[in-house]
Amino acid sequence: MEQMAMFAPQQSPALPWVSAPVRIGKHDWRLIRVETINMIASRTERYLNCQWSPAGQDDWRPSHEWPGYDINNGGTLGLPHGLARRLYAENPAMVAWCKEER
Repeated sequence: MEQMAMFAPQQSPALPWVSAPVRIGKHDWRLIRVETINMIASRTERYLNCQWSPAGQDDWRPSHEWPGYDINNGGTLGLPHGLARRLYAENPAMVAWCKEER
């Protein structure tokens, strides 16, 4: 558990692990780590998601509220093209956490 603290520039009960924000254009983006319990499969599921906010503000919104979001765009989901490269490259430990065996 101590390892997870290094990801936490901001902590709260709702979002215990978030990455440091990355500015892309006029918006800040951050990764959030989500861990849920799948009661049907009796296992823990982990995944990464992202949130965005106007630059310099603390008004974080889920990625699906991005104006260009398109769930059917398999490449970027309508999100900025450099988003994945920047966020995932700058947060390799979070990506590794998601891939860990449980």
